[in-house]
Amino acid sequence: MVGSRHLNKNERIILALLYKERRPMSIREISKRTGISWITVKKYLKTLQSKGVLVGG
Repeated sequence: MVGSRHLNKNERIILALLYKERRPMSIREISKRTGISWITVKKYLKTLQSKGVLVGG
């Protein structure tokens, strides 16, 4: 992943799951699959969008 050193552990875990699945996933599903609380997943999805790593939402 280009620029992955600028991402924290949870951001990398979430991105790896989304990359692997290659389909839209709900916050709840990401949370269940990663073991990261849904509120934390929601926070990091917004952060990844603001960093320009994710598009959409």
